[in-house]
Amino acid sequence: MTQAKTIGQLKAAAREGLLGKYSTVITAILIYLGLESGIGLILQLLIPSGSVLLMLLNLAAAFIVELLFGILVSGLAYLYLNIIYGQPVSVSDLFFGLSQHPEKAVMIQAVFTAVETAVLIPVQLLRSMGADAAEHASALPLVFLMLGCVCVGLVVRLTYSQAFFLLHDYPDRSVGALLRTSRRLMQGKKLRLFVTYLSFLPYLLVGIVTLFVPLLWVRAYMETTLAAFYQDLVAQQAAHPVIHQTEKGKEQ
Repeated sequence: MTQAKTIGQLKAAAREGLLGKYSTVITAILIYLGLESGIGLILQLLIPSGSVLLMLLNLAAAFIVELLFGILVSGLAYLYLNIIYGQPVSVSDLFFGLSQHPEKAVMIQAVFTAVETAVLIPVQLLRSMGADAAEHASALPLVFLMLGCVCVGLVVRLTYSQAFFLLHDYPDRSVGALLRTSRRLMQGKKLRLFVTYLSFLPYLLVGIVTLFVPLLWVRAYMETTLAAFYQDLVAQQAAHPVIHQTEKGKEQ
């Protein structure tokens, strides 16, 4: 097993891979964010908030949209992997998930979306209680529920964070196998990944202070670093035996 790369080494690999490709990656991110924001706005116009029923309808519609956006998330993962693997990249990589097992991308996305939706439910309920919700004792259970959901959501996201990358390296594997492989790869590595995320906090703060424009650069840098993290995981833990053992265990 090879020694794990430091966060600095992962970032260096990302910077090297991104040279000459920032405009392509940022354009793809802008298209993704534009589609996400546009569809979100349409949902708000079609299903305005007001009652608990409307809130639930909005959440249900947003859930379905987020599932479908898993196809684009898959495309972005493909783009970042191409950068780390030294392959040519293009904005059209964003839509690669449409031809690369889109149903699997949707199913993987369902794991993350379900947890994120669970977090949103107490948030929306707090909003429906009005601005004085914090003064009501009945709001406290919702606050604790929200915090609990956030913690669970973070663990789930870290645990299955490699699934989209695995989908592109091992497209013949089932969704269950991909998720189990991600879980095995991330055993004992979740804190390392979390610290990798935290290492970008200074960049994010600078981006916010400087009118948000640099955040596109930060996102490209961070996501490519996460692809480098995946490549390092595979190098450390011998991905082929992990996947084969996972599938064998399922068959047994």
